[in-house]
Amino acid sequence: MVILMKAYYIIASFVVVFFSCKSMKDKSLSQICYDRGFSQPVEKVSLRDTQRIKQLEGRFVEMEGVFRYAFEDVALYPSRTAEPPEAMWVNIRVPDTASDKLLDELNERNVVIIGKVNLKRRGHYSGYIGTLDSAFCIKAK
Repeated sequence: MVILMKAYYIIASFVVVFFSCKSMKDKSLSQICYDRGFSQPVEKVSLRDTQRIKQLEGRFVEMEGVFRYAFEDVALYPSRTAEPPEAMWVNIRVPDTASDKLLDELNERNVVIIGKVNLKRRGHYSGYIGTLDSAFCIKAK
């Protein structure tokens, strides 16, 4: 009986892993989200509302914009033609299970990012409004 139960659990685990990996393979590469039980409040804020952003130092926010993933320019812009002083630098750590290819796919796309406002760190050459630090979610819009 014990051997039968062990065999059942092994087979069930294999089936779950097999189909999970298949669904991950088939899944669109249009998002990276790993919240690991994140339960803090998140406020939606516009990149164009710099006064409001300045009031949210240290708080988690959700911002929408155009994501750029390039050498010395990993940032969220309010539009494709915007310049760094109008953008937020993005500090996102890709989980070990993902690759930078996911971020390459999101380059120059309209996205939503969740991260913590850090106005002390202003990105490359301090040329940005601030940083979306501890960013744990980026999704194509």
